[in-house]
Amino acid sequence: RAKNFAYQPIAAINSDRMKSESKIRLFISKNSGVLSTLLKLAVVAVLMFSASSFFQADLASLTAFALALLQNRFVYGFLVFLSTLGALLVGLYVCVFVRFKPKELKFDALDEEKRAAAFPPGYPNSWWKLCDSEEVRPGEVKEINILGRRFAVFRTEDGVISALDAYCPHLAANLSQGKVVGNSLECPFHAWRFGPDGQCVDIPYAKNIPKNAATRSWDLKELWGMVMIWYHCDGIPPTWELEDLPELCGDNPYTFRFKFRAEVNMHVQDFAENGPDSAHFAPVHQEMTIPFARYLFKIRHVTSWRNGEFGSDTHHMGYFADDADLMFQWSESDIIPNAGARVAATFHGPGLVVFRFSTALGEILLVKSFTPIAPLKQRMDDRVFASPKTWNLLVKYIILEANTQFGQDIQLWSRKSYSHKPLIVKEDGNILGVRRWYKQFYTKNSRRGMDLSW
Repeated sequence: RAKNFAYQPIAAINSDRMKSESKIRLFISKNSGVLSTLLKLAVVAVLMFSASSFFQADLASLTAFALALLQNRFVYGFLVFLSTLGALLVGLYVCVFVRFKPKELKFDALDEEKRAAAFPPGYPNSWWKLCDSEEVRPGEVKEINILGRRFAVFRTEDGVISALDAYCPHLAANLSQGKVVGNSLECPFHAWRFGPDGQCVDIPYAKNIPKNAATRSWDLKELWGMVMIWYHCDGIPPTWELEDLPELCGDNPYTFRFKFRAEVNMHVQDFAENGPDSAHFAPVHQEMTIPFARYLFKIRHVTSWRNGEFGSDTHHMGYFADDADLMFQWSESDIIPNAGARVAATFHGPGLVVFRFSTALGEILLVKSFTPIAPLKQRMDDRVFASPKTWNLLVKYIILEANTQFGQDIQLWSRKSYSHKPLIVKEDGNILGVRRWYKQFYTKNSRRGMDLSW
């Protein structure tokens, strides 16, 4: 081939060169991990060789110095103490903060479809969490699938966030594959542009824009670091509003600590019924989740529920309280002082709950949301805040303990059905009261359009 090189056209030479370069790039990309490891090993070998050469002269003296220190009883004892303390702290951290995931349950689509038919409608009329504010930055677009629908969520370059039906009214391309241009969203297929209100503002190859050239725009509200979307099966505009939380405003607001997200197989109404179900706390949540602590301690829960008056401005709100006290296993009345927590949960509609944890060491705020992806599949989101002086370790432990107990509930919710006429005894708690309150979030058309084929 080299013999005929002089007679090859310039384009062919450049083509061969580009092919060779692309092969080299492909080889590097496929073996980047191996090459990176070899490079690191080479650097370590050079450093070790340099260090050994530098310290070779003093290696014997350093060894003698270390042996002399170990022969000193005080130094030896101090090192043993530090090692033991470190091991105990690591063990304690693992026991308190490391949780083993429960065995994942398998779900059959056909069985889930049958199970969903027994429950109330899967998409109550309410405000639902669409995403976190930081998930969509100015100039970005993202597809979000909730409520059995696809949304194209974008933030204009001016910072205004909008949610449109994902499919373009022209030829049904997915708008979330497009791009933000100024304050509009451009379709990736034919470059039609839509404003935050869903109205088409430009068709680059047409003289006139049809009056009906629009896609549906959804009502949004941005607060608490979240973007909320209003859903009503009848297309009715918001019938109530979300308000700012006092803990996140004012001169000394709570600070954001962390967030968490998971998907769970359950119906959203089960979460609301769970709080007033006081009889389940003893068999499900009485034991502490820290290993071995269950043999010494137990948790006593005293719960209550009330809801806003129908017809009032708080008709959509529910109030759940849980006084959780720590007790010794052998005691039925003696409460360990300053070891429990007071929990006040406020429901803002069916799927958004604000938990306030009051302890002797600080105040914690948990904003928990359940957003239906499908009738029996929820996206669970946590946003955690705390008073400025509350320790991070305390915040992490309280939320971890709460979510571990939620996990115990989810294992049961994901396998249960729904009884429209349950056999209730007086001591069960106000479960029927919750159901009466929850009915306001359904209308006769709520089940219409429920997609069970997921």
